[in-house]
Amino acid sequence: EGKTVYVAGLDMDKEGTPFETTMALMGIAEEVHKVQAVCRDCGNDAWVTIQEKQTERIHVGNDGYKPVCRKCSYQYLGGQ
Repeated sequence: EGKTVYVAGLDMDKEGTPFETTMALMGIAEEVHKVQAVCRDCGNDAWVTIQEKQTERIHVGNDGYKPVCRKCSYQYLGGQ
């Protein structure tokens, strides 16, 4: 129909598991521009966005979200 559609959202949850809807949209898109946030701990490109006290996969709202790189995410996700 000659329309251009823009979609923005997170591609993964705090553990690095892709969101199915985002994967599907990226798969059918003609162009994908992936933009990285900046890690709040070290300044590198962020890998995931975490919320330290989050227990559910999706938390609605913007309170407490923190983008972190892969290396810094280990301290929040129980890694090494």
